[in-house]
Amino acid sequence: MPAYLLANVETRHREGPSTFEIPDLKLRQSLRPGDWAKVIVSIDNDRERLWVLITEVAGRRYRAAVLQVPVRVNLKKDDVVDLGPEHVADVVRSSSRTRAS
Repeated sequence: MPAYLLANVETRHREGPSTFEIPDLKLRQSLRPGDWAKVIVSIDNDRERLWVLITEVAGRRYRAAVLQVPVRVNLKKDDVVDLGPEHVADVVRSSSRTRAS
């Protein structure tokens, strides 16, 4: 699998808060296994927003599995990504399966 970068959504939000909204920091820091997180993945010049399933929590860092088949980036469904709150663009809590943002 080629190297990928996860966008820092906090930076994007600061650059355009009215056009790029993200969940509050407390929510992004409190994810647990079973929650979904939306991330922005970049490989080379391709970028794509993907939903990932949080599978492990270690402090404020997460390990997650890709939930969908990406179109633009060379990842596969179930590939594992490591992320932090700064990468979480949206959240769906496992308990409700409704958007938490």
